[in-house]
Amino acid sequence: MIERLPGLLLVLGSVITEGLGHVAFKQSVDLGCYNHTTFEILQLALKRYKLVSLGVACFVVAGFCWTFALKTLDVSMAYLISSLELVIIMVLCRLLLKEQIGLRRWVGVVLIVGGTILVGLS
Repeated sequence: MIERLPGLLLVLGSVITEGLGHVAFKQSVDLGCYNHTTFEILQLALKRYKLVSLGVACFVVAGFCWTFALKTLDVSMAYLISSLELVIIMVLCRLLLKEQIGLRRWVGVVLIVGGTILVGLS
């Protein structure tokens, strides 16, 4: 198990950075450019550019983490852990974007985490 730890951490890093990339893209879309002066539109465009650049950088880092993780893990194990990305994105959206999360989604999170644990232990 200890020999898999670097791969597990890299997959977790991939999942987290990919989740952050999704949140950055969402924030860039939510900026909008309606009913603003030209100067405000330019400021929003610059913010959007920074957020999109951050999102792309996160996806690049996630790709490198994923690639290096596959050196020490089987794809079936790595892909199983990557299913936690849905959970990470939901939690990040709750924390960073203040999105509301209903009971059904929380039940889904419990099922995803439970399923990941069960399959991982087999």
